[in-house]
Amino acid sequence: MLAYGLALAASAYRAGRFGYHDLALINDFLANTAFGRGAFLISDAGRSHLTIHFTPTLWLVVPLYRIFDSPFLLIALDGVAVTVSCAFQTAIFLRVLDHVCPGDGPLRRWAPFCFVLIAGGNMFSKSLLMSGHFEQFYMPFTSLALWMLLRGSGTLSVLVAVIPALGVRQDAGLYLAFQAASMLLLPPGLVKDRARLNRSAIAIAVLSALYVIVAVKVVMPLCGAAPNSHVGRFWSQYGATWQDVFLSAATHPWRTAMTITFSGWPILISELAFLPLLSFRSFFVATIPGILLFLASTPDKRLLYYYNSAWLLPGVLVAAGVGLARVAAMQDRIPRRALRVVHALAVLVPIVFLLRPDNLGGSGPFWYRPDPHLPAPGLIRDLTAACPSLSSVAADFDSAVFVPNRIEKFTLQNFEKAEAVVYDEHARDFLSGRNGLSGLNLDIEKTGRFRLVAEHGSARAYVASGIACPGAPKLARGSAVP
Repeated sequence: MLAYGLALAASAYRAGRFGYHDLALINDFLANTAFGRGAFLISDAGRSHLTIHFTPTLWLVVPLYRIFDSPFLLIALDGVAVTVSCAFQTAIFLRVLDHVCPGDGPLRRWAPFCFVLIAGGNMFSKSLLMSGHFEQFYMPFTSLALWMLLRGSGTLSVLVAVIPALGVRQDAGLYLAFQAASMLLLPPGLVKDRARLNRSAIAIAVLSALYVIVAVKVVMPLCGAAPNSHVGRFWSQYGATWQDVFLSAATHPWRTAMTITFSGWPILISELAFLPLLSFRSFFVATIPGILLFLASTPDKRLLYYYNSAWLLPGVLVAAGVGLARVAAMQDRIPRRALRVVHALAVLVPIVFLLRPDNLGGSGPFWYRPDPHLPAPGLIRDLTAACPSLSSVAADFDSAVFVPNRIEKFTLQNFEKAEAVVYDEHARDFLSGRNGLSGLNLDIEKTGRFRLVAEHGSARAYVASGIACPGAPKLARGSAVP
């Protein structure tokens, strides 16, 4: 699954599917932290990422930006996070399966195979591999915490996984609190010491809720975050504050119910073969904080596109695992002849489920082919090799994701702050301050600060005066720079 996910993401990356938002932006502030240019500094915005999100767990990956120069690093880490999460979820499922469906039988034997394909092959998991974000890091830590709770680990031991899960974002505790509480509703007998599970789960839920309050009300303002800024971005139709959002949703139950009905909630259930409904109580509790996502004004949040499903999948997959174990336990009630058909379906359906065409936004097809009319990525590679002293590059929205990690990144609207400018006239004009990029070369040349060093098709590269670029002659001829 990891190999497939990385190969698929790599094909999308080479095809130019990612943009400055948010792959290049995240790579920029993590690399700036690693190279001492400023803690979580977003170069283009001139401010810290901590004014937007409180993400201390990202310090764990900062050292990797000193080791790996490829911008694909974040996408690879996303693949690792999703895969490790699925591994812990499978461990939880096997424990549930041993309890709910002891013994042997065809459904019992095929259940783990089915669970892995459903957990890793659903469109939401695939979308997580293609988003180029950091919320995926929440999944392995939370899945580990839930597994430790099920094993009967004490609260202090579980905190080893809980603390980094909370640090993925300031609101992570909201989701973790309900997912920990959902463990109280799993079938009795899964652990020998049920009282210990209850104590630990309640303690984790309470600590997670307290973390959200402190992170949002105390830490974020200290970091310079504007109050209720996210409300205005995603929930402005309900009011200007969180209190307005909750009050509006509670006092308009029909509107709230209809919004949820046509949100990602039913899609999530169907993507997991409706299995979470067979453990409805735990599934319902685990998805309660998802109501905020389902009520959002933007489709990506409301329908759980891209990285947004990462917050709900750990708890939902536990419920799906219980549901699948209960299906496997029905094998003794099925007639022998019918069991052969069920056996065949248990093998074929998950495979078809994995291989079917996807249509979820942010999920995409099986494979992406590189765009032959996308010269900027190669030009960026050759430019950084020809001018090894470059420390900053301004690039168009699409090409920025190919700028190496060691180099500071700017968008075209701030090209004068950079030592080099690379853009493709056919790229999207987002964050360029212009309506189209066809005349940008004139504005760059008017500054008198940059010189044109290469023009490959619709892509151009400029370097500021005074920047050593020994490979410029080869670059201008279009030759590959070793």
